[in-house]
Order: sequence, then C-alpha cells, then structure tokens
Amino acid sequence: MNRFLIIFLLLLLPLGLWGCERSGDISRPENIAPWKDSDSKGIGSVSEEGQLMGFAESQEDAEALAELYGITLVEYQNGLALFHTDEDPKEVIRRGQENGWQELSLNRVQKLPEAP
Repeated sequence: MNRFLIIFLLLLLPLGLWGCERSGDISRPENIAPWKDSDSKGIGSVSEEGQLMGFAESQEDAEALAELYGITLVEYQNGLALFHTDEDPKEVIRRGQENGWQELSLNRVQKLPEAP
C-alpha cells in the first residue's frame, strides 16, 4: 500500500510542476504603468516639486522641521516629508549639518531599471 502511494505521488509531481511553468514575458505586470520622468532636466536631477526630503513621525513634526530650516513643506505622507526652498538645496542641507539639525537630503529624480 505504501509503495502504491509513493508511486502515485511521484507520477503526480510532474503534473504539479507543469502547472507552475512560467510562460510569456513577465518583466512588467500589465496593471503597472511604466515610469514617467516628470522632470525636464533629466534623470538624477533634483525634483522641482520638492527639492528636499526628510523623515518625520507626523505632519506636525514635518511642519516643525520646515519652520526650523526656513523652508516650505510641500507634502507629508507615510513618514516622508517633501520640502521646497528658493535657496540652493545643498546650502540648506549644509546649514542643517552645521547646526546639528535633523538631516535632509536631495530629492532626486530616479529611473527604474529597464526590464531584461
């Protein structure tokens, strides 16, 4: 009886694996749109909408961070805050480092890797 069960399972194994076979190009699911670069300056440039970004625990913390740096909070979502400044963003970052303030970084436009 045990031998019959083992042989039966071994015969079913290829059928199970056949159902898992990968077919077609799955490089990008159809429901995900390709990445669009909205910055006319190109990949790797600083975003115009929010040149700086930093982490904040809440909307209020993001607003306080903007006030500390003298910049404008553009958007806060899921712990990430985007900021805008009329100054050179690198100078704003340097000023924060010199004063020991919470770190901000440049919000660069990135491009997703091309599908193989």
